[in-house]
Amino acid sequence: MFESSGYVSEYGLFTIFTRSFQAFGTHTIWAAIVGGAIILGKTRKQPFTATDFFNPRFSIFLILVIGLHTFWDWDIPNTTIWMSLAQEVIDVVIGWFTITVLIDAGLREVKTLQGQIITNKRESRRIIKRLKSN
Repeated sequence: MFESSGYVSEYGLFTIFTRSFQAFGTHTIWAAIVGGAIILGKTRKQPFTATDFFNPRFSIFLILVIGLHTFWDWDIPNTTIWMSLAQEVIDVVIGWFTITVLIDAGLREVKTLQGQIITNKRESRRIIKRLKSN
């Protein structure tokens, strides 16, 4: 909020509209990725601790978010507006892809906690064939 108000005082009200439109692909998803990584990386039924910070299940996503934010802020020298827009689109696509990966991991964990068997398509087909043949 304070960052945006600083931009408004310097560049005008259009900046608020631009930044609010871009929010769906920037800080919002970066925070969601880090939040999901905290849950994924911590020890079950324990609070997040300093040792969990070094768990690869957390640290990989943290490094990814740092990289996405850096890529977003990086003004590549001698590029056109189209290149800048392509850079933003790439950043948003990678961010949302990561969100879907975390959602899938979360759903798999919920199924595991519920005692359901997680299978892939090949295993499912084999199980169905085995059941039909009996």
